[in-house]
Amino acid sequence: MTTLERSSGARRMLVAVLVCLQETLAIGAPAQSPDASVVEWARSADVFSLGDDTPGIVLDTSPADVPGLAALLARGTESQQMAAAKALGHGGGDAAIAALRANAGAPWAAPMLYLALSIRGMPADREELLSALDVKDGRWPPESAALALGVLRAREAVPALERLATGDGSDMSAAAREALRWIRQGAWRVDGLPAASDQDRIIAAVFRNGIPRTDGVSLFNDDERGGAWISDGDGWRFRAGARAADAPQLGFNVRFNAQRTRAILSVSVVFGPLNGSGYDYVLSREPDGWTVRGVLPTWIS
Repeated sequence: MTTLERSSGARRMLVAVLVCLQETLAIGAPAQSPDASVVEWARSADVFSLGDDTPGIVLDTSPADVPGLAALLARGTESQQMAAAKALGHGGGDAAIAALRANAGAPWAAPMLYLALSIRGMPADREELLSALDVKDGRWPPESAALALGVLRAREAVPALERLATGDGSDMSAAAREALRWIRQGAWRVDGLPAASDQDRIIAAVFRNGIPRTDGVSLFNDDERGGAWISDGDGWRFRAGARAADAPQLGFNVRFNAQRTRAILSVSVVFGPLNGSGYDYVLSREPDGWTVRGVLPTWIS
């Protein structure tokens, strides 16, 4: 387990514990209706709902939603702040980025800002992500900024990432090494999936981008698909029916926006009962297929 996953996971668990202490005795919000707005979702958030997978509704966050979400981010409960930051980060766009910048000290605002910058991906966004690597104000470790630069294949960030990737065991060095791996590889080859569904195509797009903690591992079981993912270093091949005893596991869960033009793919990488981590990838449907726009570490055990 890298120090990146350990430290980021510890921060998330600490936030969850603190929120739980504050809100366990509060009256729960009513159940969300299927057509509820993203602002209503954020307003009704509590520590228990935030423990679930981020719903696809956040992908449809629009500029009209930003004022309500920004108000929750500035003055809501801690759970509401976290939910509002998630909606703004996954929705992205100029107004959402401005709201996240204006409330940079709120829970999850910093990593969601990095996610939104990665999704937009303009030259100025890459410069801001590069500058974020040196942030040491204690709000949130900037590992997410490094991973965003990896998603963007930002070669201008290589010198800074190389300086940070020294083997000192820090969180930042682990993130920098992962980002450098993605930048230097370009895209991984993916073979063997039937690509008969959007989920298959989304999974293939994530493998092409790169998945943390898969470097140097030649085989992962995928029980849901009844096979195994096999790596030759430059590519991944899915072999149906193959399985290795005691091999690590990969798991996938996809959620879409209402138009099925954007998606979140949750990826679990599990080496043992107390040795796993999760990542949320944000993708968009482009004319040439599904494309990864951002990635966010989500859990650790």
